[in-house]
Amino acid sequence: MDKAVQALRSSHYFSAFKCLYGKSKSARQGFAKLIKYAVRQEIKRLDLGVINLSKPLNEDTLDEFSWKPFIDASDKCIPILTSAIKAALTPTPRKEIKVAMHDSLIIIYFLLNKMCLRPSAIYDEKNHVGPLLPAYGTLLANILHVRFPTRVNFMQNIVSVEMYRSGCNHKVNLGVLKENPASCRGVIEIMKFLKQYIPLDRNAMPIPVVCNGDQLSVERMVTGRLAMAVSEEAEDQLVGLIPRPQGFHKRCILLQDCMNKFFDGKSAGSRGSLFQIRNHFKFKNVKKKTSDCINDTQDFWTFVTEGLVCVLCCKLLNITSLEEIPDHDGDITDLLKHTSEQIVNMIWPVINKESFNTVIEDLDKIIPYNDNEEATDEIDELDDTLNYEEIFSDDEDIENNTRHVDVDIDDGDHVFMYTCSMLWHGLKMMADKDAERENDGLAMLSDWKTDMVSFWENGHNKYLILGHRLLAAVAGWLPQRLQEELTWNSTANLSSGPGNNLALDLVNEFQNNEFKSNLRNAHGQYSDRQVQRCSRLVGSLGKGIENIFESKIMHQYCRKAKSSRHSHKDLVKKFVKIYLPENLFDRNVRKHHPGFSGFNNAVVLNKPEKLSCRLKKYSKVLEDEAYILED
Repeated sequence: MDKAVQALRSSHYFSAFKCLYGKSKSARQGFAKLIKYAVRQEIKRLDLGVINLSKPLNEDTLDEFSWKPFIDASDKCIPILTSAIKAALTPTPRKEIKVAMHDSLIIIYFLLNKMCLRPSAIYDEKNHVGPLLPAYGTLLANILHVRFPTRVNFMQNIVSVEMYRSGCNHKVNLGVLKENPASCRGVIEIMKFLKQYIPLDRNAMPIPVVCNGDQLSVERMVTGRLAMAVSEEAEDQLVGLIPRPQGFHKRCILLQDCMNKFFDGKSAGSRGSLFQIRNHFKFKNVKKKTSDCINDTQDFWTFVTEGLVCVLCCKLLNITSLEEIPDHDGDITDLLKHTSEQIVNMIWPVINKESFNTVIEDLDKIIPYNDNEEATDEIDELDDTLNYEEIFSDDEDIENNTRHVDVDIDDGDHVFMYTCSMLWHGLKMMADKDAERENDGLAMLSDWKTDMVSFWENGHNKYLILGHRLLAAVAGWLPQRLQEELTWNSTANLSSGPGNNLALDLVNEFQNNEFKSNLRNAHGQYSDRQVQRCSRLVGSLGKGIENIFESKIMHQYCRKAKSSRHSHKDLVKKFVKIYLPENLFDRNVRKHHPGFSGFNNAVVLNKPEKLSCRLKKYSKVLEDEAYILED
């Protein structure tokens, strides 16, 4: 206490208060009361003319909203409250808290120790919103709204902006419509039903919103919007819904392409091939046709990717097992970064830049599909006469699935090329899924750009069109607000928490499966009332009822078995033990898996002139569509 008294006499108030706070329980309680009193007085004297917390909630407010004016004004008007909230959000190691204290005192502890939020938590170097700013703004707005419920409605704006920018993670089940989503007429009726949920501006004009769907739904929505654009009745024109393709079905298509590329029964006896790994580790449910076993195939690819990464790490670090510690005197983080860079550089495919340059060069020039007058490629000649809807057909998918890429790269060791390519595709699939789980909009758009090459080479013309539409939309074809919505509002978080986002088409698949399961329990009694009842039980309501029934009734008669699924850790150790001696990542001469002779790890565009012309045609279609819808 003498130290505190001496500090007070010397006018070193911070040191004195800090000393009292650490040594005296009564002082801590007194500080808590003082902070509460100061915050209340601060809020009581708050001049709402300086900090505007009562803006109306409309489209203009959402577009013009910015965090910076609100943060700057709140720091000046209510500094004690804002400092307390920032300090409470600051993560601090538990070992630094040396005294046991009540939760209400933790804020004071942080304040006295000057542990406030770093500037990067509010704004990064590019003046973008920091990771903790939404939590900070929400807490502050809640406190002010409780004190002034009639004068402060800023909480509504913050919630709306966060939902608008990052995607609402709360789903509302609209039920089931008795329309066929596979037909254009059915989709038009569905879109007419959804029009009641489109917001209107001051002039009663619809404010366009994004409507997510799988590949077939988006295709029908585009056709339906064009079909109804010339309707005489304004109410029948479906101008308020902007279709957006989703990621789950796209990932399923790419997964099937990977199985077609790497999974061949001829290589069953060749150690290190995908088929041999499937048999050795008894992934019996994995088949070449992935539509019957999507989850099992994804788990299998994750396991193979993790195993190959560990094998390559052991090779690069010159160790013989995962338990062995490599010799390294420096920082382990630097070693991890260096090893990761080595892995990526080794497995990165050879990019045929010439074929890509052919696609993008001289975009203003019209390139015919068939430069050779004597050529008799009927498909090329037919392509030039196809309408936009006809391009969506599956006719060319059969033709494009037979494409073979000729690459002038003969490394000799095709096992090495096969293994590197397999690992590269596995890591890419994991990166795609991770971007979706984190709702990383920019990363997901980058994945769409990369996947456009796969769509073209594997004949997925429908997805080529949808990908071009999406990328063109975010590049300027649609207004800025819709660009942001297409980028950041394409997932739903069903279980809350970071890293739990799912693509909206996958969420819809969950609901469809639940609905079909409920209908099966109806035993053929498909009346309108029964169908409506089954649709209402889909989602959280049905799960809540099921959980109550199981816990209160079924638990007495049959106990639910716990999941026995284990991690891949033990299997990965076994994988390394088996395949590290096989030298899969060593370059040898003239070695290949049966069925994969001449395999090369390369990316090259087949028929780049044709792809260039295709993209120009798709762009012209978008221009015509915009002209029709505007008129």
